[in-house]
Amino acid sequence: MQEIKLTPRQWHLYAFIKERSEIGRKTNYDDLRENLVINSDYSRMLMNGDFDRTVRKDIETINRAYTVIQKPIINDGDGYYIPNSIGKYKEWSKRSWRKLKKMLMELSEKDKKMGLDGQYRLMFDEDSKERDFIESIVTERN
Repeated sequence: MQEIKLTPRQWHLYAFIKERSEIGRKTNYDDLRENLVINSDYSRMLMNGDFDRTVRKDIETINRAYTVIQKPIINDGDGYYIPNSIGKYKEWSKRSWRKLKKMLMELSEKDKKMGLDGQYRLMFDEDSKERDFIESIVTERN
């Protein structure tokens, strides 16, 4: 696995989030826009609308660079921060796993529905207006 090298912009982002985390504050996009844009590459991205996406990608890169930066940056919906205890991290991790499990269950149910497309089913009521086969996809009308 190749070692990830961080850009000066990513180091600046990490330092800003770490500094705020040390005083118990979370960092949202408004905080980043106000404080990072001055004297950084982010000002150009703010102008063309790529700011939020670039910040997310930079944080993903920082988190993948675990040989360089050992502290994870997490986001709980209120903002980015570096947890100050294992308990806080475990709480966030548990919520994230729960959310992921829910998403996987929903995906599994949808896969099951799509897998039934075109199969015949038993119809006990001959007068029913239901189809005698399963139609999982919609047919487009022109």
